[in-house]
Amino acid sequence: MKTIKGMAAVRGKNLNTSVLPFRVSGVTMRRALQALSILAILLFLTAFAAPVAAETKPLVVVTTSILGSIVKDLAGDEVDLIVLMNPSACPAHYDIKPSDVYAVSEADLIMYHGFEKWIVDLHDTSGSKAELVKVPGPWNTPEGVRNYYVKVADALKSSLGIDVSARLNVKLREINETLSKIREEARSIDAQSVKVIVMAWQK
Repeated sequence: MKTIKGMAAVRGKNLNTSVLPFRVSGVTMRRALQALSILAILLFLTAFAAPVAAETKPLVVVTTSILGSIVKDLAGDEVDLIVLMNPSACPAHYDIKPSDVYAVSEADLIMYHGFEKWIVDLHDTSGSKAELVKVPGPWNTPEGVRNYYVKVADALKSSLGIDVSARLNVKLREINETLSKIREEARSIDAQSVKVIVMAWQK
């Protein structure tokens, strides 16, 4: 069995063993290196395990980018967000993907408009334990989007315990300011005298 001195001699090097407190065999050295490697791995895992666990966020799944944008505005980085549908897809005639099943099964909160009948079946089939929250009504008017913000904020608070009231107040104030500007401009151009064709809910 070769010692460190013997190994150095084989390599053609002189080794002053007087500075070594003891002789270390090749086997002992290998064991020591193995132990150090294991220790390094354990320290690495210990250092990163806690931060990873601490960064776990509730997962919010929504059917459309409309709901997704509102969740992002209110909750920001406090939640992980998945939007199931592409903005170009029809919510009422959507083809479910395998990734949608997984997302819904892992969700902590799911929000939809009400005309996506498939989301209810998907929720039940996936075995999801998440609360399924319906956010109905129009969203493309200032009054409509204001109601959406309030309902989403309520869902975040009741289902996940996330209080977004401060951000909600800011967003509502911005919406009200935008509404005032729209009405002021409409009056300036006498928009009420213009005849337009709209859907019933747009009146």
